[in-house]
Amino acid sequence: MKTKKIKIIKSYNLTWYDLEAPGEKEYKFLRERFQFHPLDIQDCVSPVQRPKIEEYNHYIFLVVRIPFYQKEERVIRALEIDIFVGQNYLVTVHQGKSTTLKDFVRECHDYRAIREKYFQFGPGFLLYEILNRMFDRCYSLLDAVGSEIDRVENKMFKGQEGEIVEIIAGIKRNVINFRKIMKAHGPLMKRLINSEKFFLNLNGARFNNKEILFDNLLDKIQDIWDILDGHTETIAALETTNENLISHRLNEIMKTLTVVSSVLLPAALITQIFGMSYESAPLLKTGGGLFVVFLLILCAPISLIVIFKKKKWL
Repeated sequence: MKTKKIKIIKSYNLTWYDLEAPGEKEYKFLRERFQFHPLDIQDCVSPVQRPKIEEYNHYIFLVVRIPFYQKEERVIRALEIDIFVGQNYLVTVHQGKSTTLKDFVRECHDYRAIREKYFQFGPGFLLYEILNRMFDRCYSLLDAVGSEIDRVENKMFKGQEGEIVEIIAGIKRNVINFRKIMKAHGPLMKRLINSEKFFLNLNGARFNNKEILFDNLLDKIQDIWDILDGHTETIAALETTNENLISHRLNEIMKTLTVVSSVLLPAALITQIFGMSYESAPLLKTGGGLFVVFLLILCAPISLIVIFKKKKWL
């Protein structure tokens, strides 16, 4: 059976079935062609919240969750890829959102040299290459997060503290999502390394040792995790610095408002006193009384400004 949603790629003694955005017809094909466990088929239909691996007598079932950037919402989310690995076949089930996987499928389908390169050593090597390309894709996302952090740092000291609060919150959400997605892949790789399934071994390769390949993936996952730790620490430090700058700016604003209020208070008090209507008010009946009042109103703020300057409050 071959439909638009199923690509079948053959080379040597290995067949790769790639199911992109499958429907009931494609899932029926999996049930009838491979007799996979019904719960595994159900995991393909319904999203799984964490990576997992299940081993059976004649195949291994993996659920891999890879981070991808959703441009519309500017957020990193998990992309699920379900993989079945048997003695002479490999099945991938996905929704077609991973350009990395789609490009690899197209390359293997269109170019014989590439197909033979990755098929000749068996399903274990093809599985390794798929996972390797997926994890390599994580580095470009990490670089994008790093660029966002650099942009925050550049804006921070240009009076845009309020604007970058939202940017920092978005970066923190993406880093948290990234960490949640990657967290369980380490144990999954260890299970593959320790698996005794013979079809994961590399047929005819100089390095007929799957442990070396999957251990390389484990190192790559650890490297990604270390970079995420660095991004987490950096964005936390930037958030603290930004909060301090905002607090300092608010303190400066409050200080300015306090000084203005203090400077204007004596003038307001003098105006209030001489604005009262009673006969004994001073200077009301003298010829230069109005001039004296204006002079007092002017001198009081100036005197306070001089005092504040000497105390370095201004």
